[in-house]
Amino acid sequence: MAIPLPPPPNLTDNAIDARVDLICTNAGLSPNLGLFGFGAPIRRVARYTPLLALGGFHALVQQISNPVVAQGVVDHSNFTADPEGRLKKTGDFLNAVIYGTRAQVKEAIKRYVSGHKYVYGTIKADTCPDRATEPYEPYKDDERLWVLTCVLD
Repeated sequence: MAIPLPPPPNLTDNAIDARVDLICTNAGLSPNLGLFGFGAPIRRVARYTPLLALGGFHALVQQISNPVVAQGVVDHSNFTADPEGRLKKTGDFLNAVIYGTRAQVKEAIKRYVSGHKYVYGTIKADTCPDRATEPYEPYKDDERLWVLTCVLD
């Protein structure tokens, strides 16, 4: 299961709006709800702040165990300088996606896309010797699936 976004060339605001509308409409959700209905288990679990914080930290640790994701974090994130700020941005994204209206979900996804569109680089030997000099880029399916799986776990 890939993140429900079209491939990068079609990653426009209109394409994001259309994809979110399609997902929500197919799920029978009103525009007042985002991706999850009021009875969705994720809404019940995520309202417990300590559990959400622990789960978020767990997801981030899992995510950076992937050398491509880890190199992207090292090269393009302020995580080491401001871990709390970085975690807050992730929390804001999750809150919008879990509890937000359809419009809030769309805006959160657009901010995510905008913030990741320049995440290009090369894996360095100290991050992963077996994949050193291998290029990385945003939205490759393997890495998207890895990050999504970590968040859902």
